[in-house]
This record gives sequence, structure tokens and C-alpha cells, in this order.
Amino acid sequence: MEIPQGPSRIMPTSMLSSGAEDLDGHRRELELNVLDGAVPTDIHGHLFIAGSIASLGRPAFTGEGTLYRFDLEADRIRLTQNIMRPPCHYADRAAANFGELMQFRDIGLSRISPLLGIRTVLSNSPIPLRDRMIVTTDAGRPWEFDPVTLELVTPIGKADEWLGSIPVPWAFPLVLSTAHPAEDEATGELFTVNFSNPAPGGRPGFHTWSAGQVGRSSTSP
Repeated sequence: MEIPQGPSRIMPTSMLSSGAEDLDGHRRELELNVLDGAVPTDIHGHLFIAGSIASLGRPAFTGEGTLYRFDLEADRIRLTQNIMRPPCHYADRAAANFGELMQFRDIGLSRISPLLGIRTVLSNSPIPLRDRMIVTTDAGRPWEFDPVTLELVTPIGKADEWLGSIPVPWAFPLVLSTAHPAEDEATGELFTVNFSNPAPGGRPGFHTWSAGQVGRSSTSP
């Protein structure tokens, strides 16, 4: 059976680009240019969205994490975007100049360097914690970020407080956690998990959960 050809469409260039040209750029700000109608007069506040940007030939799932903040006002809507650059981001760039054992490669849903470890891609959930905000990932520690500048501030928890899933002395271990931790609004405690599945060779799996005060900051958009 012959499948009929669908109508041709001319797609704008902006819809065909993953935004990879922004990977080396700085924070950018855009303002909505209303072509028809008007911005609703009863909206206000800020909307945070996390995602990832992939360069050519690289899966979007392992692309660089990025944050978007929409500032909503009665007469205007502005967008601010910034790339999330934890230490492994810079290690990935630097390792490209060395041999294959140092370089990071995309393998399945992960980006791995045989000698350095696993990339943390902060592209999952921006989560408010009272007057602070964090951005999360399934493979790595969550990080606090400044909601005004969208710059990373600090990882949540010390490195030795998280257990790696693979017993290898990597600089960037594979830390499995939840991308959707929860805060107890009454106590201000953050609840999260750290787990691993059983590995070949008889290594048992584990799961831990923790709760603790994340602290407070006076910064806000």
C-alpha cells in the first residue's frame, strides 16, 4: 500500500536548531515580541524550566543542562537562559585534547570517561526550597543555583556523603539519586535518596535516604 505524501511545510530555522550555538555563550535575555493580541494583564511571577542542549552528533539526553526563567508581568514577558556548568563540564572540554582514556564519550544514556568518570547533566527539575532553588539530575548530586543570575552556587552535600554505584576511584563517580526530591514544608527538610542496583560479580546493591536542612538565602528574582 502506497503511503500518500503529506503536505510540505517550511519550518523556521529556530525550530530546527537545538541551541548548540549557545553552549559556549554566556547568559542571554530575550523579550517576547507580541505579534498579535496582548499579554494577559492578570499574570505575574516567574516560571523556571530545565532542559538540555546537544551539539551535533550528541544525544540530547547527555547534552549540557540549561535553565530558562520566564519573568511574567502584566505588560511584558522576558526570558533568561543559562547553561549549567558543573566541574565535570570543564573536565569534559579539557579532556577532549587528550587520549581516548581521558575523553568523555556518549554510551547509552550516560556520558563517560574511562579515567575521569560520569558527566552530571543538570537538566531535570528546578525545585524551590523556601527561598533557595536547586536543579536536579538522575545521575549526580543536585546543585543549588542563583535564581537571579541562573549561575550554579554549590552542590547539595559533600562528595563523601554520596555513594558511587561503581567501585572505581573516579573524580566524577556515578551517583544515582532521584531527580525529584521533596521538601517538608513544615520543617524545611529536604528528602532525597542515593541508591545502586546489584552489580555483576556479586556486588550487592544499596539504597539510602537522607533528610537535612539545606539552609537559607536572601536572593530572589
